[in-house]
Amino acid sequence: MLVLCVAAVTGVVVTTATPAMCPPVCFCPLDGRGRRQVVCTQGGLEDPLPVLDMPSDAEVLIVTAPRSRPNKLTLGPIFKGHQRLEEVEVTWSGVPALGAHSFWGLRRLRYLNVSHNALTAVIDTDFRGADALVKLDLSHNELQSVPSAVFRHVPKLAFLSLAHNRLPELNPRVFYGLTNLHTLHLTHNPLGLLLHNLFSDTPKLKELRCAACGLQAVSGKLLDALSELQVLDLRENRLTEMPPVSGARQLTALHLDGNHIGKLMRGSVSGPPLATLTLANNRLASLQSHALVNSSLAHLDLGYNRLRRIRLDAVSDGFSKLRWLRLSGNPLQVENLVQVVPRSRQLRHLELGDLHLARLPAELLRHSRHLKTLNVSGNMLSSFPAAALYATPHLMTLDLSHNNFRGLEEDLVAAFTSMASLERVWLHGNPWQCRRCHVAPMLEWLARPSAAGHPHAQAMCRTLPDSPRCLRCMGPHQLAGHELQLLKVEQLPECTGEADWAGWLGYGDGERIRGIREGETIDEGDSSPVLGVLGEHLGLVAGVGCGIVLALLLVVAAALLLARRHSALYYTHEPAHHDSAQKLMGRNNNDNSPPGPRAPTPRTPRHTPVIATIEETDSIAGSSVDLQAGRELRAPRIVRLAASPLP
Repeated sequence: MLVLCVAAVTGVVVTTATPAMCPPVCFCPLDGRGRRQVVCTQGGLEDPLPVLDMPSDAEVLIVTAPRSRPNKLTLGPIFKGHQRLEEVEVTWSGVPALGAHSFWGLRRLRYLNVSHNALTAVIDTDFRGADALVKLDLSHNELQSVPSAVFRHVPKLAFLSLAHNRLPELNPRVFYGLTNLHTLHLTHNPLGLLLHNLFSDTPKLKELRCAACGLQAVSGKLLDALSELQVLDLRENRLTEMPPVSGARQLTALHLDGNHIGKLMRGSVSGPPLATLTLANNRLASLQSHALVNSSLAHLDLGYNRLRRIRLDAVSDGFSKLRWLRLSGNPLQVENLVQVVPRSRQLRHLELGDLHLARLPAELLRHSRHLKTLNVSGNMLSSFPAAALYATPHLMTLDLSHNNFRGLEEDLVAAFTSMASLERVWLHGNPWQCRRCHVAPMLEWLARPSAAGHPHAQAMCRTLPDSPRCLRCMGPHQLAGHELQLLKVEQLPECTGEADWAGWLGYGDGERIRGIREGETIDEGDSSPVLGVLGEHLGLVAGVGCGIVLALLLVVAAALLLARRHSALYYTHEPAHHDSAQKLMGRNNNDNSPPGPRAPTPRTPRHTPVIATIEETDSIAGSSVDLQAGRELRAPRIVRLAASPLP
C-alpha cells in the first residue's frame, strides 16, 4: 500500500516480476551459485517428464525418488527448449535407455547423472551433441556391454563411472577419444582381468578404481602404461601378491583391502611416492626385511591380518613419517608393540583395537606427543595408565569401549580432567560395577560442567537404549541394568572383598552370590552370571576346560597301561580228562608223529590253578616253543588278552 501511494505521488510506474514457471510436482529454488533449479523428489512420476512446465532459464534439473516410490520415466530429445541446462540428474527412475540425441544441443551441459536406473546398453549417439560434458555417471545400472569408441563425442570427459554394472569384459578401444579422462570407476563389475592396452587412449588417467572386479593378478605392464596414475583401488579382489608398483612413479595411494595377500616381500612398495597404503583384511602373516622401506608413507592400514610379530627391519624407515596407523585385529604381543609404535613420532591417529591386550604399558606412547586419536577398544583392559595420557597432551578422542573396565581409577579421572584437549572418551560395552570404589570418581567427573561435551555426560539409555552413549551397571545385583549416569554417589554401595571377586566373575555382587549359596533360584531371563563368565573371561574358562580334558586323557592312558600289565596274567585249571585237553589244542599240539592209534595217556591228578606266562601262552596258542619238562599242559578256562588267539 505504501508503495502504491508513493507511486501515485511521484508518478512512477511500479511493476512486479511474476515468478517463473515450476512443475506442480517439483520446486524451483536457487542453488548456492544463484542458478535456477528444478527439483522433483517426491517420486511416483510417470511419462512424460514435466519439462514443458519447467522455466526456460533452468540450469539444474534433479529428478529422483525414494526407493519405496520409484519413478517410471523414459528419456529422449525432450530438452531442446532448455539449452541453458548445466546439470541433469535423473536417478531412481527406471530409465531403460538414454535414447539417441537425447542431449543434442545442450552445449552447456557439464554433468550428467543417470545412475540407479535400468540401463542395459549405451550407444555412441546417446551422447552426441553434449560436447561440453565433463562428468558422466552411469553407475548402478544393468549394463552388460559398452561398445568401442562409445564416448568419442564427449572428448572433454574427465570423470566416468561404470561401477556396479554387469560388465564381463571391456571391449578394445572402449575409451577411445577420452584423452582428458582423469577418473575411472569400474568397481563391482565381473571383469576378471585388466589388460594394459585398454588404457592406451587415457594417457592422463590419475585415478583408477576396480574394487570387487574378480581380479586374480595385475600385470606390471598395466601400471607402466598408466604413467600418471596417482590412486589405485583394487580392494575386495582375489590378489595373492602385491601388484608390481615400481613402474607407477606418481602413485600416492594404493588400496588393497580384502584380498588374499599372504606376505610383503622385500621392497614391495619401493619406487612410487606412496603416502597411503591399506592392506586390511588380507592374510598377511609376515613382513620381510625392508618390506616397507618407503619413507613417504603417511597412512598405513595393516588391520585384521595374521601378523604375530612386526620385524623392526621391515619398517626401518617406513614408519618415520606415519600419521595414521592401524594394527587392530592382529595377534600381536604387547612387547612387540612397545618396540614398533614409538618409531612413529608423527602419529596423529593410532588404532590398537581387538588385539586381546590385557595391559597397556605407558612406554608404548612415549613418543606420541602429537597423537589426537587413540583406539584401544575390544581388548581385555581393566585399567589404563594415566602416564600414557600425560605423554599425549594433544589427545582429543580416546576409545576404551568393549574392554573389561569395572570402574575408573582416580588418577585416570584426574588426567581426564586436566587435559583441556580431550573431547571424547568412549566407555560403553564395559562390565561396570556400580560401587563407590569403582565408579564414584567417574560419576563425579561426568557431573562437572567441563565434561558436558563428552559422549557419556548425559543419560541416553531411555531414549536410545542401543546407543553407544548408554552406560549400564552390570553389578551389584540391586543396581544391575540401571543407567550409570542417573545414579548418585550416595546410592552406590560400598565395596566388599566378596563383592570384588563376585564382580570379577561377572556376577552382580557378593550378596547375589550368597543368595545363590543359600538356594536362591536364578530367573531364566537373568543370564548375567553366565555371560559374565563366558563373555569377559573366556580365556580363563577355556584354559580350565582344556586342563580338565587333559587330566581325563591322562587317567584313560594310565588305565590302559595298567590293563596291559595285568593282561600278562591269566588263570588256568587242569581239565578232568586228557581228551578235553587234546580237543582244545587241536592241530596246534606240535606232535609230528605219523597218524594212527595213539597210546592212552594216564590221567594226572587234579591240581590247583597255575599261572602261565605270555611265553607259555604263545606255546599253548600254537608256538613251537616246548613246554618245560615235567609240566603238564592244562586247558585254560579263562584267557585275557592272549598274545595270539586260539584257532
